[in-house]
Amino acid sequence: MKFLNNLHKFYFHKNFLFFFFPIFFIIYGFGFFWFDSFSQLYLNPLEVLKNEKIQLVQESPITYFIGYLFFSSFNAMPAFLLTQLSGTLFLIFSLYQFSKANKINFNNLLKYLSLTPFYVVIFTWYGRPDIFLIGGFFCFISYNNIFLKYFFLQVMIFAHPQIAFFNFVFYYIMNDKEINFKIILILMLSFFVYYFGYMDNLEGELKGRADFIFSKYYNLITFKIKNFIWLFPLTFSWFWLIIYAVKKELKLKFWLVVICILAIAFMTYDWTRVFHLLSLPLLTYIFINFDIQRLLIKINKYIPLTLIVFIQAQIIDDRLIDSAWKWLWIDKIKLILIN
Repeated sequence: MKFLNNLHKFYFHKNFLFFFFPIFFIIYGFGFFWFDSFSQLYLNPLEVLKNEKIQLVQESPITYFIGYLFFSSFNAMPAFLLTQLSGTLFLIFSLYQFSKANKINFNNLLKYLSLTPFYVVIFTWYGRPDIFLIGGFFCFISYNNIFLKYFFLQVMIFAHPQIAFFNFVFYYIMNDKEINFKIILILMLSFFVYYFGYMDNLEGELKGRADFIFSKYYNLITFKIKNFIWLFPLTFSWFWLIIYAVKKELKLKFWLVVICILAIAFMTYDWTRVFHLLSLPLLTYIFINFDIQRLLIKINKYIPLTLIVFIQAQIIDDRLIDSAWKWLWIDKIKLILIN
């Protein structure tokens, strides 16, 4: 009984994260996305991939440019790993800066994120530019210097222009921040650089996005209608417990933004990932304005947080995926060693 009691309280122990990360990694492994496109484009980010079906990845070129600028002298695999390592360090730095700027304990922030799909998205989609998008967002809202804000907004847009735009809009809606001339200017400049500095200088025209979306559209919609009951839990995941606890204090605009994000995610093929990335302004709003630690202590009396943080799932394409217990990531380790 003493062991179970200690396990029940372990979520709040200072060493919890030292156990959480390796166990979570063992369960969920990691992704290895976009290596094929990276191995070609890190030598020339403006080249257009010959396979039209995957050209849409070039709409998010941040990893290709980082590989080109800093690691093009390396072979493809080391360059890819170093680029992802750079993104991971950038993400950690951004979370630390956010916690420092808002006087949130850094370790507690990492625990709060374990209640969201944050880590399952980071690990299972590893290789995509999500870490740069998230890192850019946390830095953007943590710094007041307009030049730094421009830089981090540019990083976000090169990581995912559409989601970056909505993150920008939702953040200013949720936090009642004044959108002054300088903010509008850096937003316009960031997209100007993206479209006229990058897209217009590609060595060909990007195709495939429309075909990709419409080829899956029917399956996406019918799956979500048939499995409607799973859509809501696989958005905020266990963080719904916090939202429920503070529901009376949340303003109408919070729920309006949630509805907007649901509508956007409904039209995409990776429901959980897209919803999570779009909901970053909502999560940070709650982190900043509510005493999460106090709420979690109360919730833990009824629900064992130590255990539930390891139970995650997501909707990808027209599938409900546990993402765990498959050990397929071992093959990715072999691929790294071979290369």
